[in-house]
Amino acid sequence: MDISQVELIILAALGATFTWGTTAFLSLDCTFFVPFIASWILGAVLGDYKTGLIVGATIQTINMAPVMVGGMTAMDIWGATAICVPLVIRGGMDLSTALTIAAPIAVLYNILGTLVGVVWLDGVGVGIVDKLCHKGDWKHLFIFNAFIAGIPKWIVLFITCYAAISAGGAITDVVNNFPAWVTTGISTAASLLPAVGFALFLHVIGNIKFLPYFFIGYYLVWFFGMSNMLVGILGVVIGIIYLQIHNEIEEGGF
Repeated sequence: MDISQVELIILAALGATFTWGTTAFLSLDCTFFVPFIASWILGAVLGDYKTGLIVGATIQTINMAPVMVGGMTAMDIWGATAICVPLVIRGGMDLSTALTIAAPIAVLYNILGTLVGVVWLDGVGVGIVDKLCHKGDWKHLFIFNAFIAGIPKWIVLFITCYAAISAGGAITDVVNNFPAWVTTGISTAASLLPAVGFALFLHVIGNIKFLPYFFIGYYLVWFFGMSNMLVGILGVVIGIIYLQIHNEIEEGGF
C-alpha cells in the first residue's frame, strides 16, 4: 500500500485523536468527532476527501446513534474509520469489504480502549483524582481530567492504528485472494450492516409514535426518488411543525 511514513504518522495520530476525543474532555462525539467528519479529514490527508467522506458515512451506518454511557460506547467506529479509509483509498479495497471488516475492528478497538481505561484510570487515575479532590486542587484536577488522563490511551491507539495501517497492504492482498463465494458472503453481510445500524438508531429513539415519520422518509426515497438532502430538509420542517403543535397543545392553545 503506497503510503509514506509522514502520511502514516499523520493518519495514526489523527485516528488516535478522533478516538480519544470522543471520551476525553472534548466530548464532541455527536457534533464534530463523528466518523464521516473524521474520514473527510483523513481522506484529505490522502488526497481524496470525497472517497474518505463516503467511507466514513458508510461506516457511520453501522451505529447511527453512538451513545456515550459513562464514557463508554458499544463499538469504536472512529478507530475503524481511521483504519478503513487508507485501505479503500490507497489499498484499493472494495467499500463493501471495508464495511464488513470495520465492524470487528470497531469492537476490538472498543475492548482495547476499555482495557486501557481499567488499567490506567481505575488502577492509577482514581488515586490521583482522590488526592487532588482531598486537597481541593480543582485546577490540576481539570488538567488531569482533560489532558493527562487520556495520554496513555492516545499512545496505545496511535501504536495500534500505525501498525494496522502499515499492515494494510497485506490485509488487502489477503482479502483480494478470497474465493468468490467468500467475497459474495462478505458483500451480503455488508449490505445488512446498515440495516442493523438503523435498527439501533430506532431503538435509541425508543418511541413508537415517531416511527411513521421514518417510514414516510423511507418511502419518499424509495418510490418517489427524492434525494436524501431533500428528505432531510423536509424532516427538519416537519420536526419544527411538530414541536410548534406540541407546544400549543401543552399551553392549551388547541
